[in-house]
Amino acid sequence: METETNKPIYGISELKLEDWWYNELTDEDRKIIKKVFLIMTESGIFLLNTDESCLVYLSGLLGWFNKPNYFQVINKIVQLADTMLETENDIKIKHFYFTHKIKAYYACREQLPEALDLAIKACEEQINISKETILILRKELCGIVPEHTGYKMLCTIREQQGNLQEVIRLAEQARDEGWRDGTAMGWDNRIAEARKKLENH
Repeated sequence: METETNKPIYGISELKLEDWWYNELTDEDRKIIKKVFLIMTESGIFLLNTDESCLVYLSGLLGWFNKPNYFQVINKIVQLADTMLETENDIKIKHFYFTHKIKAYYACREQLPEALDLAIKACEEQINISKETILILRKELCGIVPEHTGYKMLCTIREQQGNLQEVIRLAEQARDEGWRDGTAMGWDNRIAEARKKLENH
């Protein structure tokens, strides 16, 4: 019997995701999603678009969950979204989904150590399609290219781990592909700083 607790949020029925909503989520999961959904939609921050693919919808939903106490919900959204990657033909949709996935897991890393490995994996997934993605984005954005979350975040993680050679490799690869660093430092300064630290060791 449907109750107010498990009644789907907007988009679930429209995109035929009821099986996931009722069978994969717990009552607590649904409460958390509905609470966050209500806060975000009432404040006008984000409205979910059901005119696009399920992966776009889930990517937008995932973007709201970036706290350790949301870890279970993050995992369940990701598990469903990941099953759609193989059939999703738009590489931009995959790219921006990976951005949300990286940020969601990275936000949980201090309280939940396993989240760091999941964030790293998401960075690598985004990097794996970066060459193809940038060609499309350059064309659509008239030469303007956004920052690359996967490269930037993985450089930061590897630097914190003391793997400076990997920082240099990643930064050089991102720079050569044409991605923005997204920080005041920039790829060249990041590379130079990593090399300097290596020399001083």
